[in-house]
Amino acid sequence: MILHFYSLPLPGGGQRTVRVCLPDAYFKSDRHFSVLYGLDGQNLLEAHTAFGKRHWRIGAAVDKLPLRHKSIVVGIDNGGGSRIQEYAPFQRGRSGGGGAEHLRFVTDVVKPFIDGKYRTLAGREHTGIVGSSLGGLLALYAGLQRGDVFGKAGVLSPSLWFNPQVLQ
Repeated sequence: MILHFYSLPLPGGGQRTVRVCLPDAYFKSDRHFSVLYGLDGQNLLEAHTAFGKRHWRIGAAVDKLPLRHKSIVVGIDNGGGSRIQEYAPFQRGRSGGGGAEHLRFVTDVVKPFIDGKYRTLAGREHTGIVGSSLGGLLALYAGLQRGDVFGKAGVLSPSLWFNPQVLQ
């Protein structure tokens, strides 16, 4: 896999690192590919960049799956100390409430950038989002709120305890 890094502007200021993993097949053909958007992007590939030191090793996992020939993986880094704010769709006490805005960042900034720069299959049936914990909460919210964009959602151990109203 080839990895590219980009820094894209967040609505309201700031930036996030976006990591793009291209399958080897991308360079051996002119066909278009499905896209999987991963929240907590710094956790997807390398232990030294992992938030909370939890590393998914997604590069090695994808290489062993049929996806390795079919999908581009896009990791979107979290904001570190602002992770709860940006991943929780609803406010709880003084925390959370920015999930809808972060989802707009993914759908209105990151996805159009990726679709414009790479050979993607842009339709919902070829677009997925995945996350765990608070990222799983936002992935669930994204699948429920933006089914027009995401045809698949990988919801791993979502923090529903923080925002149970996502299920409503």
